[in-house]
Amino acid sequence: LALSYHLDRGDTESEAMWVGVWISLFYLLDRGITGAFRRLARVELFDYAPFDRFFRSIGARRNTNVLILLVGIVAGWPGFALQVVCAWTVVTFAVHLVRAVQHVRVRFPLAPARVR
Repeated sequence: LALSYHLDRGDTESEAMWVGVWISLFYLLDRGITGAFRRLARVELFDYAPFDRFFRSIGARRNTNVLILLVGIVAGWPGFALQVVCAWTVVTFAVHLVRAVQHVRVRFPLAPARVR
């Protein structure tokens, strides 16, 4: 949010500010998904399967986001870099949501319905 605020000179109704809000929202949703999975499965989503361990290294996290922003700032496109971080945060949330649902469905299958 601080970079968003800086990019649009404090205009809280600007596009960059909204991008910052979306980044924060999807980050919090992602943390909610991974936290709920941890409580239910008693293991971190990141440790559950090889793909999840791999995705943790490239998913939207602090180091990945800082690298994207650094490249964008050096290239002279800080606003575009912020949009890329936003998109990658949404993708990360979607991957974690799908993976959590897949793992939960395998680990806790629904019982077949009884027919009378």
